[in-house]
Amino acid sequence: MGKRARPSTNKRRPSPAEAHQSLAEILKWVGGATAVLSLIFGVFQLGQTVATIRAQQHQVAELLRVGELQQATRDYSAAWASFAEAAKTTEAGGEVAKLTGSLSADQRRTRKAEEDLAMAWLEDISASKVEMFSDITDKVVPVLDRGVANSSGMRKADLLAHIGWANFLRQRSGTFNLDIEAKYRDALESDPANPFAHAMWGHWLIVNGNSLREAQQHFAAAVKSGRERPFVRKLQLAALEWVSEEDDQIELIRVCNEMRKNNESLSKEERIRVPRRFSSRRGEHGHARGVGFVATNPNR
Repeated sequence: MGKRARPSTNKRRPSPAEAHQSLAEILKWVGGATAVLSLIFGVFQLGQTVATIRAQQHQVAELLRVGELQQATRDYSAAWASFAEAAKTTEAGGEVAKLTGSLSADQRRTRKAEEDLAMAWLEDISASKVEMFSDITDKVVPVLDRGVANSSGMRKADLLAHIGWANFLRQRSGTFNLDIEAKYRDALESDPANPFAHAMWGHWLIVNGNSLREAQQHFAAAVKSGRERPFVRKLQLAALEWVSEEDDQIELIRVCNEMRKNNESLSKEERIRVPRRFSSRRGEHGHARGVGFVATNPNR
């Protein structure tokens, strides 16, 4: 038998340079495909992040709305819980803050809401039926301190004055050696016309030693500022009701008459309490002490 012919071996093998070029083309294609996949994945991740941020923003906005409604109805404890939950949500979803090192808009809005609530709660602390003053002050003062560290001017003065007021209330609960006048003084350095600092300092000067003349100057400055007039008058009347000295009672009459001439109205409680104050004084020959309002004189 004849020999079988072998297959032709004339097919040329690629040179090393050609093999290298072919491998480079394959790697280039793989790299391009990987880039496309990475882009698709990145877009997907971005979409998820945006959706998460929007959901968190919606949740924060809803919590703030609820808290504001609760605050408006003087349910301060519930409002505090709503704002705390909003703050927790903003911290968990603060991607912008984590990247830039600055607060997001939601974080700033939530912090302001907490600070405003803290001040309102302290101004209306008599609304609490269960908690001691210290239960509330210990809760809100850290928020006020944080606000002071990040504010200036009028805002800083408002916060400082309320810290001084909180310290006064802490003293009423038995905690002493706290800065009271110093906080009011610091507040007036930031805003010389600040009505809260002037009114609270005037109140303190009367209840802590009946320095009526100096207190009158602070209350006059608070009224002149044009801000927070109802609260200023509330504090002024309460301070004058605290003591039974004749000069204070004459000043109480003068203030009420000034309010009448300025068409300033008394609250429902004041309309009941102030006339009773004069009746009580007449009935006991000038020796009756004023009842004040709960937040300033809780033991009467």
